[in-house]
Parts: sequence; C-alpha cells; structure tokens
Amino acid sequence: MFRLSVNREHVENPWWELGGERLWSRVAGGDPNGVTISAKQLAAFLTSAKRIEGWYTSSDIDDTPITIEPVK
Repeated sequence: MFRLSVNREHVENPWWELGGERLWSRVAGGDPNGVTISAKQLAAFLTSAKRIEGWYTSSDIDDTPITIEPVK
C-alpha cells in the first residue's frame, strides 16, 4: 500500500492545470490530504501522471506534484 498526497512545494506546477488536477480528483476525490492505494493502483496512477507535462520538475524522483510514501 502507498500513501499519496499533494506535494505542497509544487502546487503552482503547470502539471495541475494540464490534467493533473483531473487525475488527482479521480484518484483521491481531490482531497489534498491524500489517499492510500494499492501497488496496482499506484502503477496505473504513475502511468497517467508521467504523461502530463510537469510531472518531473527536476532529476530528483521526489520532486513531483504528488508525494508517494509506502505505508508500513
């Protein structure tokens, strides 16, 4: 399981306007506090998220509009 939440450092990222907000609404109901999803759901989310311009703002894998953390 994985916890997804809005990366507050990237709320101005164009990813949100270019389709990210719509994707986030489908996955988390738009809740900025986040959602817990399965590995299969995460894979589907990432496939879609990476297609939207602005997903990666640098070479740092953690530098994305959504924070992804494993649930222990």
